[in-house]
Amino acid sequence: LIVDDDPASRELMRNWLDGEGYRVRTATNGREALGILTDDTPAVMVVDLQMPVMDGAALRQRQQAMPAVSSIPFILVSGDADAARVGRELGVADVVPKPLDPNLLLERIAWHCQRTH
Repeated sequence: LIVDDDPASRELMRNWLDGEGYRVRTATNGREALGILTDDTPAVMVVDLQMPVMDGAALRQRQQAMPAVSSIPFILVSGDADAARVGRELGVADVVPKPLDPNLLLERIAWHCQRTH
């Protein structure tokens, strides 16, 4: 599940993952992602930190309160200088800096997908 308010970033990540054979769902904000989580269980969540409506931090807190999806690896993506600190505070599985390096992102996603299966 890719959650990012920027259409270009969302589409870029979708294309990278589609090219590697992943089944991808996308959401434009945390609230939309919560709707997806109620009827689908992704192997990994790739979530932008700063978004309108519901940001990545709020989504992570809501995810942790939902037993059915709380263990899904949450990869935080952000260009924010404090992203690593925020990621530690939120207890996320990984933090990938923006601008995104496709090789790094795909490597982290693959690693977390192997750990969940």
